[in-house]
Amino acid sequence: MRESEQPFFGRTEHLSRVERALADARRGVGGTLVIKGEAGIGKTTLLNRVLASAGDLLVLHAAGVEPEAELPFAGLHLLLRRVEARFDDLVGDRAATLRCALGLRGRADAADGHSVNLAVLALLTALAAERPVVVAVDDAHWLDRPSVDALLFAARRVEGLPLAVLFTVRDGYAPALPTPGLPELRVEGLADTDADALLTAQAPELTAHERRQVLVEARGNPLALLELRRPRSDRAALTTLDTGPPLEGTLLAAFARRVADLPPTTRTVVLIAAADGTCGTGTVLAAADRLGAGLDDLAAAEDAGLLAFDDSCLRFGHPLVRAAAYRSASLPDRIAAHRALAAPC
Repeated sequence: MRESEQPFFGRTEHLSRVERALADARRGVGGTLVIKGEAGIGKTTLLNRVLASAGDLLVLHAAGVEPEAELPFAGLHLLLRRVEARFDDLVGDRAATLRCALGLRGRADAADGHSVNLAVLALLTALAAERPVVVAVDDAHWLDRPSVDALLFAARRVEGLPLAVLFTVRDGYAPALPTPGLPELRVEGLADTDADALLTAQAPELTAHERRQVLVEARGNPLALLELRRPRSDRAALTTLDTGPPLEGTLLAAFARRVADLPPTTRTVVLIAAADGTCGTGTVLAAADRLGAGLDDLAAAEDAGLLAFDDSCLRFGHPLVRAAAYRSASLPDRIAAHRALAAPC
């Protein structure tokens, strides 16, 4: 069963709110929505559900990744690379400005910030003149600052355009994404009845005592419900990997333990995927080959629900899986992964 067809407990109103943003874009009334909540609360699932029904809209979708948070315009590169061919439709020097910012010509750090802001807005306006557009950025708190500036500049100027801009932002996490004045949708923990229904659907084997214990520990957090249902012996040695909210640290540690249980070559592929921001299967496998791993090593990660293939894209089951895989790796292993990704073809 596809994710878009699975039950989505306790989020009917949230789905309607985000779907309304896409419906407004279709009728030429642009808008922006910032979806906020703690780690594991369902922001990514909510976003993916809505994008799966985008239909006739042009979808520009990217996710911020921690290793690229300090690389200027890395976020814009992820978001706009698929429409690079449209840069030449822009007037003046805006095409050259975008190519410079994205590192396609010249140095990205040489690009003038305000010129990039104007060029991004001009590109989105041109694309929206042909058909409605949705710009969706998951884990936007991990975007580099120049990309944040450009996207927020555009997000505040979409009124009257067939354009929807959607961000998901994690609570209590640095670097913060400042979105003053933009509409927000806060996603809270599930109500007790919805949390119980989710747990019943996903873990019917739990005893009544185990169910009550998981419900208390998870506090309505859907991802915590799914992870904490695992046998307590699998979680006995967990320690937090993060100084942020306690529940987030527990989830990071749970995913780190699952990554640690993978075969060594599979861990290599997972780390490379975590270090890479493109989600391109070819890019990840080429780098993995340089470190003695390959396609066959992905099976264990896929079986564990940590990685999945989607239209030639290698996706993590949840953004926290990426964070756990990257942070739990040793510094030499991280460096090796980045070198393998940077090596010429």
